[in-house]
Amino acid sequence: MLDPREFAEMKKHPIIGDEVLKPIKFLEKARLLVRHHHERLDGKGFPDGLSGKDLSILERIIIVADAYEAMTIDRPYRKALRRTEVVDEL
Repeated sequence: MLDPREFAEMKKHPIIGDEVLKPIKFLEKARLLVRHHHERLDGKGFPDGLSGKDLSILERIIIVADAYEAMTIDRPYRKALRRTEVVDEL
């Protein structure tokens, strides 16, 4: 499990990814996908706390795909969930 300091540091990666892509003009639309891949429909995500209709359909698809991938692989702080468990959680 990540301690609060580690979790705060980890939560910076969507902003860092957005900044990395910023000077690349042809990836301008992709920046929002990178920045918002940890947002949640209920507004409890990060980094911007967006919710519901504030997220495009493509951002919502990326959010679900990222969550599915994160739950189905082993992490240093927990084992992967079975696909049936992931579907129930989603």
